[in-house]
Amino acid sequence: MRSHPFFRSPVLYASLVPLFSIAALAQGGSAVLSGTVTDASGAAVPNAHVTATNVDTNLVLNTDSNNSGLYRFPTIPPGRYVISSNVKGFQKFQQTGVVLTVSQQATIDIGLHVGSESETVNVTAGAPLMNTTNAEVSNTVGEHAIRELPLNGRDPSSLVLLSPGTVNVLNTGAGTLQGETTFPNESGASAGGGRQGSTLYLLDGVPNMDTYMSLSAPTPNADATSEFRVISNNFDAHYGFSPGAVVSIDTKSGTNALHGGAFEFLRNNALNSADYFSKQVDSLKRNQFGGFLGGPVIKDRLFFFGNYQGTRQSTTSTANSTNTPTAAMLNGDFSAYPKALTGGFVNNRIDPSLFNPAAVQIAKTALPLGQDAASGLVYYTVPKTIETYNEGTGRIDYTPNDKHRLTLRSFIQYYNRSEAATPGNILALNTGKQGKFFNEVLNHTWTVSPSLINALSLFWNQEHVYNVGQPLNSSGSPFCLSRYINVSEPAGTCYSEGLNASGGFSLQYSEYTGEMRRSWGFSDFITKIVGNHTITAGVDLWHQRARELTYYPAAPIISFNGYSTGFGLADFLLGRVSTYTQGAGEIADVSGNLLGAYAQDQFKLRSNITVTAGLRWDPNLAPQSKDGRGAVWNPGQQSTVFPNAPKGLVFPGDNGVSAGLAPNTYGYFEPRLAVAWQVHPKTTFRAGFGLFTAPLPYSSYNHVADVTPFSPTYTLNETASTPINFSNPWANFAGTGGVSPFPPFVYSGGTPPSNSTFASPTSVPAAFTPKFKLGMTQSWNASVEQQLGNDVVLHLAYVGSQSYHQSLILDENPGQTAAAVRGVRAMSDFGQILTIQSIGTASYNSLQVQIEKRFSHNFQAQSSFTWSRNLDIASSGNASFTSSIANPYNVRYNRGISDLNVPLVSVTNLVYTTPALNGWNSIARGVLGEWEISAIYTMQSGSPFGISGGSGNNSGANENGDRADSVFGIPVQTHQGSKEQWLNQYFTTAAFTTNAPGTFGNTGRNILKGPGVNYSDAALMKNWTARDRYHLQFRWELFNAFNHTNFATPNNNPTSGTYGQITATSSGVRPRVMQAGLKLTF
Repeated sequence: MRSHPFFRSPVLYASLVPLFSIAALAQGGSAVLSGTVTDASGAAVPNAHVTATNVDTNLVLNTDSNNSGLYRFPTIPPGRYVISSNVKGFQKFQQTGVVLTVSQQATIDIGLHVGSESETVNVTAGAPLMNTTNAEVSNTVGEHAIRELPLNGRDPSSLVLLSPGTVNVLNTGAGTLQGETTFPNESGASAGGGRQGSTLYLLDGVPNMDTYMSLSAPTPNADATSEFRVISNNFDAHYGFSPGAVVSIDTKSGTNALHGGAFEFLRNNALNSADYFSKQVDSLKRNQFGGFLGGPVIKDRLFFFGNYQGTRQSTTSTANSTNTPTAAMLNGDFSAYPKALTGGFVNNRIDPSLFNPAAVQIAKTALPLGQDAASGLVYYTVPKTIETYNEGTGRIDYTPNDKHRLTLRSFIQYYNRSEAATPGNILALNTGKQGKFFNEVLNHTWTVSPSLINALSLFWNQEHVYNVGQPLNSSGSPFCLSRYINVSEPAGTCYSEGLNASGGFSLQYSEYTGEMRRSWGFSDFITKIVGNHTITAGVDLWHQRARELTYYPAAPIISFNGYSTGFGLADFLLGRVSTYTQGAGEIADVSGNLLGAYAQDQFKLRSNITVTAGLRWDPNLAPQSKDGRGAVWNPGQQSTVFPNAPKGLVFPGDNGVSAGLAPNTYGYFEPRLAVAWQVHPKTTFRAGFGLFTAPLPYSSYNHVADVTPFSPTYTLNETASTPINFSNPWANFAGTGGVSPFPPFVYSGGTPPSNSTFASPTSVPAAFTPKFKLGMTQSWNASVEQQLGNDVVLHLAYVGSQSYHQSLILDENPGQTAAAVRGVRAMSDFGQILTIQSIGTASYNSLQVQIEKRFSHNFQAQSSFTWSRNLDIASSGNASFTSSIANPYNVRYNRGISDLNVPLVSVTNLVYTTPALNGWNSIARGVLGEWEISAIYTMQSGSPFGISGGSGNNSGANENGDRADSVFGIPVQTHQGSKEQWLNQYFTTAAFTTNAPGTFGNTGRNILKGPGVNYSDAALMKNWTARDRYHLQFRWELFNAFNHTNFATPNNNPTSGTYGQITATSSGVRPRVMQAGLKLTF
């Protein structure tokens, strides 16, 4: 790999160290260790010399207690330590078994006894159980749990969800993992009700983010990960760019002992369970193999660690379902459809001569034939997917002397997926994809003196993903709409984009898309200990760039929502289009900087009370769009850059419009306050408050570039006077004279001239507004920790937050709702005007409980429970993946239960190993000793959902987000009767009806909950030990071990033939699968 120029300059590095000669709190994932040295009477002992010695690397750190007896190690690498202290007139103190974890703020008090200095008082203890220093709500997942718990795909990032207050954002209606532009193993947690992007992932102290999607980038496998810490609320001022949580991951390092291992995990479908509906077994075949090695190069000074994992897997997805026209429907017979078709079709029969020829040809040659007479439901299989992953982690740790520590680490992952398609089924397509990811870091810690430490991190990340696929018709020829209807597409291309029918099928987007994102930066911090004050200050700089080239939306995106007949499949066969979108293509190149600075004082008010007060500054420096691609919506302003633009649409270079499109805002001063009070040696009370913000994901800028004249994009909506005919969609569009405006497409290059023309009406897929600002979250908590024994602790916390200025999408030119002009947009020069505005709000309140038994006597366990409520106006504000709020005329109408709301979540995990039976003979030990079991058990509420208004556009607003009307006097019940009954009717369908014309519906948002989630992952292992150094482990892992079926939410469209029915299982929890593994370590 060619290194970034930033890291090849020794002059730059040498200049940065003195320039930022200030030290770090928890830099590079380091821990903080502090405490008080007292004598037998409890009086402070000043000037006591305290030493921390790492058992594995022999790293020795030294400090002295101050006049109050307080000592502190501001930055100490995670690991196993011996803590010792000696002072004249007292016996030497030595505590062994101390384990410090990543980003932990630990407290170990030292009690000295009068006596000879040659005498030693030995104390044995493990990791500190309680946090007596700050108010953060956090959870640590240690190396033992990562190594022994069952991990699907050997991906430890899934263990983030063991922490209270967290849910998988990608399993909610607010999460998006864009298949064309991401690695499949990216992940994201929502903590404290936060949106996608509200959780910051750090790898060895530096960002490990997909900045395009605001998700965690790929992370090292279980044998390269040492541990990680999830700080889910009220982190201190050191952390920025995140209002929800910080996940700090630490990779493994070398030690003075040579250690390593090799592993292989195998999975096939022989023992897997079948899907509840399709009755087919998950056919995934996976082979994961690799090894790792670490040790000394120079004892006590220079260490290395390396890890490689390869993954080879293939699968055929068997649980796919859709709704397509049946043979009867193709003959005009819709009599089995349970509702009366609108439009004057007697007995639900349509004369086939009225059908659109192109629609019929597509149904017969490119779609599977519907099987269920009423709905067209059909199950189908996609072709085999063949995927390859290769990942490597390399790390070097160097301690040249007791003043300096350096870490150089590289993490790389490559991904490849082969393309495959099934002729005659354009839904059965696997697009081909390639991806490369790099995360590089150099950490340097300089101990200027025991009370002054400087730490610097330099980092460079890069992620490139390319994706394309070709669907095939029944003759094996490429499928694209230009071969069926009168539309134009870029020369030499043939692919599909989003052809869909409400209550029916939906094609995936298979166009070529290439997305490159690159970031680099540094963090530098100071810690200075002055008396009882620990003063920290620091600065972060994070440069980001994302460049996209995609053929989206150059191929038509066509929707049939059932406006004509009330049934999407009937509208499709009749060729009655509800929405038609096409553009000149998308090229977005955005770059910018994140800057953060902070100062903080952690003050030991008394020996048992610590107060932390900090202030962080995170100004919003808006990223810039290359070549000024994009627009701002400012009603009344006329553009001088493009004078032919309709009034209100302005561009970079116009008065008040910069290349950043959104304004820079500098007033993001974020106080962080916390108090920790150790009421009793085994009881701590903590409370905190803070303000937090986060940047927008760079994907938010994609559709901003899809505007005339850079990339004209048109969205046509049917009206009574301007219907859209499937065979010739442009025929009734006066703005282009009834013909397609394409070509040209943007790929031909060139900068648009200032006299560019703007067709009327002009569509605006996304535009910022002049007053846009980043969202802000104020968060608070109050918690109690109670130690219940030597290795058991109970955590109880109330966690709340209020967010404001959240981004959301608002159509500034919706269709009118009055009968005479229903569906007609008020500004005739424009079509849809989707604006990115900062008027959203959200609130979150929760009770979080966790009981934890630390590892001892071969057993560890942890159980967490969260009870919460999450309200918002919009659960996402990303214009690339989210449409306008349902009712643009009344923002408050959209406030309700959040898509992220999961009221009840319970997660329990445990690991237990039977005794080794060392006193028994070798055969008995080999057969009966060292059996091990581990498990994760998850229960949580079902996903929230509301009832659609049928076609979605009875209001005429053209947002397709209408909600149903409630039927007076009919109570709503859910999940009633036997399984067969509630699968067939999950809720009282008669309690809802399509909304009245000209209204948005009177039912609330997300008023119902789907079926709950309940599953267990488990592992059974047998260990063998030879010569106390060599270990062999065989493991059998089961995911969804008891094969509990987890169902998807029901169909919520009153016009669908499967309205109220559940016809699919949850994509987040599949039927039981098993795998076997063998691991040799030494």
